[in-house]
Amino acid sequence: MAASRFHFLEEDFPGLYEICVQAEQASEYNEAMMEIRRALETIVRDLGAQSKELFRGINELEGREILNRDTSRRFHALRRIVNHKDHGKEMPDKADILPCLEQLLRLTVVYGLKQEKTYGLEQFSLDDVPVVRSYLAKAGMLPEETVEAGAEDNWSVDPLRLEDPLSISPISRGTSEFACDVFETEEEFEQRIAAMAPVYIGCALLDGRKKDEYTGVIFLIHHIDHNEDIKLSSIDAFYTKEQIADEVIDGELVAKLKVHEDKVCCDYSQVYLRHGDEFIAVQSVCWDKLFYENKEKYENRISSMPLLPFGIGQPVRREYDLTTEMLPFVINPFQYAGKIFKDLMSANKRVNIRCSRDIAKKLCDVQGPCVLFLKLHTVEAVAKSILWRNDVGEIAENNYRDALDWYQKGADKGYAPAQKNLGNCYWDGEGVEQDYKKAAAWYRKSADQGYAKAQNNLGNCYYNGWGVEKDYSKAVEWYRKAANQGNALAQEQLGTCYYNGRGVDKDYSKAVEWYRKAAAQGRADAQNRLGNCYYWGNGVDEDNGKAVEWYLKAAEQGNAEAQNSLGVCYDHGYGVEENKVKAVDLFIKAADKGSAWAQHNLGLYYQYGRGGLVKNREKAIEYYQKAAEQGKDDEKLQKSVQGQLAKI
Repeated sequence: MAASRFHFLEEDFPGLYEICVQAEQASEYNEAMMEIRRALETIVRDLGAQSKELFRGINELEGREILNRDTSRRFHALRRIVNHKDHGKEMPDKADILPCLEQLLRLTVVYGLKQEKTYGLEQFSLDDVPVVRSYLAKAGMLPEETVEAGAEDNWSVDPLRLEDPLSISPISRGTSEFACDVFETEEEFEQRIAAMAPVYIGCALLDGRKKDEYTGVIFLIHHIDHNEDIKLSSIDAFYTKEQIADEVIDGELVAKLKVHEDKVCCDYSQVYLRHGDEFIAVQSVCWDKLFYENKEKYENRISSMPLLPFGIGQPVRREYDLTTEMLPFVINPFQYAGKIFKDLMSANKRVNIRCSRDIAKKLCDVQGPCVLFLKLHTVEAVAKSILWRNDVGEIAENNYRDALDWYQKGADKGYAPAQKNLGNCYWDGEGVEQDYKKAAAWYRKSADQGYAKAQNNLGNCYYNGWGVEKDYSKAVEWYRKAANQGNALAQEQLGTCYYNGRGVDKDYSKAVEWYRKAAAQGRADAQNRLGNCYYWGNGVDEDNGKAVEWYLKAAEQGNAEAQNSLGVCYDHGYGVEENKVKAVDLFIKAADKGSAWAQHNLGLYYQYGRGGLVKNREKAIEYYQKAAEQGKDDEKLQKSVQGQLAKI
């Protein structure tokens, strides 16, 4: 019998070696698949995964950076193949085992290298050398490869031989299917991407046996495979409400694509679990705003989410309030819902649920926790909540009129987040008549308890004179309290106070300090303001390169002012190579979002025919007029617009 291709494992890992040999020698396809799966489970366990489930174990190792994305992808690909439930009625040919064994060979080599073992090419068969060469080279276990003897001895003249054969190859390969081709217009590019069939974005396990009996929801264990060509958001969970048989489906996650700001991204409203020829529609849960969403679309998505289980709740019997009919629950949220619960719960992980005395007594009398369901209005606002106990099937609905009722009850009990949210209702006039004084009063109650978001909002009230007398010093006081707790918006506002000398002495250095803290948390406005500081040399040394760096971060988030400023840099070659075509593209994006200066700059480009734009007097006048209307309070802008219109 020929030596096993896995013989390099025999000395150091005899157990794994034996499993791999059994996979090689298996007479039936299913037998080979079972042994390969055993090998995968052994590798994942020995590499330190805590989970006993192979799917979760692979994800865990990637999350801990024990496996890189490429290796994780190979693990999942082989895991799907060897899942015996997916082999179908027709038995595959035994020859189909060979590609699986080759993938297993790759993973066992990685496994050995992770265990700090040393290998040489002589330990592998000639057929396997190409498979393992790159792994050993990356691990520094191969000597520098030399040119084969005689390879350069051919001095015969070939008139069609290229002087530099490599120089042409990058050009000849063409364009990625996810990139806009030079021959495509933007509209054609967007249409082509939208028309593409759903593309692979990862894999998932759907267990039809674990359906929630009340909502009919089945959550998927998933793994997202990051593609450098496709922009992906971090998804908290995938679920489906389709009728699924009581079985485990191990399939591929696929999604339709769309173009957003010239970048191809995943459309999370059109995601499917592909299993053979079957496509199962799945919904995504993401508490953060998706990169292609504005505020309105974000809030609409959150509010349209169905009833979903959020965690386990234990009622606190002794604290039931007969007057308000509030029953406190200690909540242990499900992992995917942890982010949303941070704002809904008090510091001791409690949330108050309204239910009648009779139902509250039933819930408290039955031993064991209950499952908590929430219907969200916005990320911070609970519109409805429903409790359901698995063991007795008892359902208790709180019958809130709307989110306002919940806020009022919570606020009256001194719950700081509810007080802040009630203030927001009065501020926005949602569910009540708009009243800035009442908004400020509720913000103060919440702020006095140390709630950072309310402290920032109260600072805004004092800064603008909304519901209170304008007082920059008090605004700074509340901004500082929130900023010191890490609130990014307050950090940005405090930086602006220092920059303009409102409520504090003007201090560009301190402004930069606070802008930098907010910018590091992803605040686009702060990133743009920090870019301005580097551009003008306020509080830092003038540095156009760093200005561009921060403008770019903000511009990628859709910040109009940053897009305009970045356009100016490209226009003049400040910190970047001059590129008026890029400049005009950025001006258009910013102008469409209402940037008065971007509209002004587009007027200039049309007036003089720059950046690939043809001179167009009417277009120039149109954009100048838009700028004048948009920037009524900007004297410098108005003067420039009038000057340019006079020239036309």
